[in-house]
Amino acid sequence: MVLADRELRLQLNDAYNQLDEFVSHPSLGKYASILKSGHPFCVSKDFCILEYDLNSQVKKVNNVASQEQFDYLLEKLTGKSRFIFGLTRAETIRLSKLYSNLRQIGELPKPSTIKLEKPNK
Repeated sequence: MVLADRELRLQLNDAYNQLDEFVSHPSLGKYASILKSGHPFCVSKDFCILEYDLNSQVKKVNNVASQEQFDYLLEKLTGKSRFIFGLTRAETIRLSKLYSNLRQIGELPKPSTIKLEKPNK
């Protein structure tokens, strides 16, 4: 959340309806449907965290073998390749509270100290 960019999230929210164009695609349709069932929680230049109601949807999004298809769809929407990660609503609430608490006491890490690594396939 420290690295997230509100403007990027709003841009993705605006472009999210374009997923409808891919839902009937023979090979990308199931991936577009999975993406569409969630909504953007945090977006940065390198990653996108999506929020889902069901844990089964989170597992599908977090499957590293499917990242290529999800990445392709997200790149079509935003023009930028990003790693996609899913969280349940309960997890996003917990993380939002933690972020808020750490921010209040000045304990958030500096963005320059955070190093992100994509998992290997």
